Amino acid sequence: MVEEPLVSIIILNWNRPLLTIKCLESLRNIKYNNIKIIIVDNGSVDGSVKAITDHLVSNYNKKNIYINEKGGFDSALESGDPELRRSASDDQIAVYLLANELNLGFSGGCNIGMKFALLDAKVSYVLLLNNDITTSEDFLNCLVKVGEDKERNAIIGPKVLVHAEDGSDIIDFAGGGMDLRKGIAYHHRAGEKENGMPEENAAVEYIEGSCMLIKRSIFPVIGYFDTDFFAYYEETDYCFRAKRSGYDSVYCPSSRVWHKTSFSTHPEIREYFLTRNRIKFVRKHGSPNDILLFYLYFFMYDTFRVLKRCAVEKRDLNLYRSFLFGAHDGFSRKGDRYFQKVMGRSSPEK
Repeated sequence: MVEEPLVSIIILNWNRPLLTIKCLESLRNIKYNNIKIIIVDNGSVDGSVKAITDHLVSNYNKKNIYINEKGGFDSALESGDPELRRSASDDQIAVYLLANELNLGFSGGCNIGMKFALLDAKVSYVLLLNNDITTSEDFLNCLVKVGEDKERNAIIGPKVLVHAEDGSDIIDFAGGGMDLRKGIAYHHRAGEKENGMPEENAAVEYIEGSCMLIKRSIFPVIGYFDTDFFAYYEETDYCFRAKRSGYDSVYCPSSRVWHKTSFSTHPEIREYFLTRNRIKFVRKHGSPNDILLFYLYFFMYDTFRVLKRCAVEKRDLNLYRSFLFGAHDGFSRKGDRYFQKVMGRSSPEK
């Protein structure tokens, strides 16, 4: 029997230990056996590290648990601990917990996990998995199969669903596209009810970072996430860079996961980063014509559309201020003037 490729699953935690624990419990039910789990705590201040540690000690074989409570990846490497490169013993899952001292954002936190995962030469794939994702039993089997089908299938993602109030499943993500002239990344079929009809695997412009399988062979070619994005658009940027290097991002509808979309970033932080990063993305990937049309769209239409949404519909001028801060930092060539201001006055939703 051919051994399954080894997959390192990376789960990022930021002040939500109960979600992370529930995600870990979901993974205990999957059919794919050859996995390692790496949890990266991104500078949590709510006792997350202790809560997750207690769960690991109570639910996993202690000799297959590695915990680096402070310093994250760099500290772990400096320790020279041979445990970093070992696999699980006794056919049990190896679990690692790295605790960053600071919040490095989604891009920085994932990079820590990916670099750590690739220390093990046996790892064939890295899976980025949000802690608010619940998985189906065979989701990973389906993703890996697509990766093994073709060498160029380097980034693979599932159908992402949300539960509706009537018990039905609503599609949140069925592959992603990007309109460079508007600076908008969009989800195919978002909001549609799941109908159970058969679908084919399809090459798409990007895979959502909430559940993203990445083939080891592309890291030496395109590297890791661009940490300048911090949060939002980093996975879209990664897929665009992969495409330029001859790799495909593939949507795999037979793989299904469920996303708790109500657990979101604070609205003002989200507004700032979505605005800032869409501008950075277009400037990085757009043609001169794309950039010109985006500027026209942004200043002649989008600024007023967002003002109406924030001031009239939501009655929240602080939200519009975050939009303006994001626009300033997105267009600026002198660094992010308002980054710390937005991060400092806002906090994650409880």
